[in-house]
Order: sequence, then C-alpha cells, then structure tokens
Amino acid sequence: MIDVEQLIFEHATANVAANSVLYGLIGTNAWSPVAEEGWQNDSAAIVFNVPVESKHFTAPTVRALFDVKLYGGTQYFNDARAVYRAFVDRFHGHVGDTTATGIVLMCELITGTKNLVEPVTKYPYCFAKFELHAQ
Repeated sequence: MIDVEQLIFEHATANVAANSVLYGLIGTNAWSPVAEEGWQNDSAAIVFNVPVESKHFTAPTVRALFDVKLYGGTQYFNDARAVYRAFVDRFHGHVGDTTATGIVLMCELITGTKNLVEPVTKYPYCFAKFELHAQ
C-alpha cells in the first residue's frame, strides 16, 4: 500500500532540478496532520491532512482527498497566498511525477482557496482541498 502522506511530503519538498518555487518557499516545512512542535509561523509551511475515510485503495492505485493549510510565515495573507500559488503550480494537474514512495498519477484542486485565521494563534493561512490519484 502507498503511504499517501509520505508521497505528498516528497512531492511538496522535491527540489526539482533546483527550480521548485514551492521548495524555495517552504523547504522541508511540510507536516501532517499538525505543524511541528515549536513552529510559530516564522517561516512558510504547509500542513496537510489525509482523512483515513478519504483513502480508497484499488490495487495498485490509491485515490485520496486531502486538505492543506498554507502559511506564509508572516502575518499577511499575501504571503500565504504566494505559498498557495506555488503549491497549486506544483500539484494541480501534474501527471506522472515520480517520488521515492510512488507516482502521482493525477492531482486536482477541487475547491478554491479560502483565507482563514487560526482561532488560537491568529496565524493567517490559505485553505484548499485536493484529490490525488497515485500508484
């Protein structure tokens, strides 16, 4: 079975030919299902969640829905939206991208983004939902 969370992490943090805009923004700041302890929105990051009930395995492929929160590392929505745009560029519509864990057969943005604020920390972020097919 494919580790969907690891596949998303690898695809998000791949420094493809030293030309990944997303990697340039977040580096390896990609976590699931919550941010790393100690992170305080002092650097751009993504936090994604793949609900267990959204994973559908049909050997040898998997289909999953995942939510992603995109943080800009500042108190400004524009910085979070820059991470969102880079994430969409990296994921939406990509076919056949290979990582150590598997192959992204298809990934599609299924909702538009929303600007939201964390209720406790007040960190601004963008929220979106994607559908992933992998093998």
